[in-house]
Amino acid sequence: MSEKLKTVTQIAKEFGYTETSVRKWLKNGLSHKIEKVQKIKPRIVIDPIDVKKYLNIGIK
Repeated sequence: MSEKLKTVTQIAKEFGYTETSVRKWLKNGLSHKIEKVQKIKPRIVIDPIDVKKYLNIGIK
């Protein structure tokens, strides 16, 4: 089961990287989705499991 989707800021804090680093991962292929929230600018959301796979952390 996948974890709750998180924003770029939340992922950066959780994994100890900068938001710039996370955005570079997105450009280099990290899986993500665009979440559209009514009356708010669409935002990028990421599954922490995908980050772990991308960084090869504890996922086999």
